[in-house]
Amino acid sequence: MNNSGHNCVAGQILLVPRHWDGTERLLAEIRRVLGELPARADYYPGADERLTAVARAHPEAELPGEGQSRLLVPDITDPDDPMLRIEVFASALGVMRLPDEDAPQFLRAATEFANDKLPGTLGATLLVHPGTERAHRKAVDGAVAALRYGTLGVNCWWAFGFLLGYTPWGAHPGHTRQDIGSGIGFVHNAFMLEDVEKTVLRAPFAPAPRGLFTGSPSLSPRPPYYVTNRTGRTTMERLTAYTCDSKVSRLPGIFAAALRG
Repeated sequence: MNNSGHNCVAGQILLVPRHWDGTERLLAEIRRVLGELPARADYYPGADERLTAVARAHPEAELPGEGQSRLLVPDITDPDDPMLRIEVFASALGVMRLPDEDAPQFLRAATEFANDKLPGTLGATLLVHPGTERAHRKAVDGAVAALRYGTLGVNCWWAFGFLLGYTPWGAHPGHTRQDIGSGIGFVHNAFMLEDVEKTVLRAPFAPAPRGLFTGSPSLSPRPPYYVTNRTGRTTMERLTAYTCDSKVSRLPGIFAAALRG
């Protein structure tokens, strides 16, 4: 939903466990948020045509909210589905349900699917509850190591790797000029690291104060790039002003806006 999905870092496919009791609750919450967000224009060239193509391929696709062009495809079953092959570059989210006898099996299935079936290698997010990570540390670490993406966000949007500026940003190595994929090489990389494979970012599972109840306590507020953040624009404007003129007197206003988000 960030920038109406007109982003090279926009999420397009959500991989979830098929039989997990939280899958339907998660999708219900996604529907609620999509339905409550204000209407946004799909201004990028070709967005209407690509969304129409998704809707044509999926008569069951949902349109949360009235007068919206955002699409939710709640259960993709065709391994050759166009949403798994084509970048929509607009407000469309497809859901793929994978085997899930236990957390390690799902992590293996999700890693293999993301690596072998999804064409992009720029960025991905792995959402894992702190309790699950503690119980299955080896499986989670294995997935983090195995996922072939240039930036992997563990409990955060991978785009934050681009926003930080100093972390390497680019596609996972392996593309060629004949098969360019998501690109070749890394930009930013202020520390001039060589032979970069990927950037891994980690964040609390939930912002303060909810993190206290999920086992990930921190002082981190709701990120300002969340489309549901109530003060995101104000926070970013104040951060920008501080970047241009780093007066200590600007900090209280930044903290006040961030904590109200």
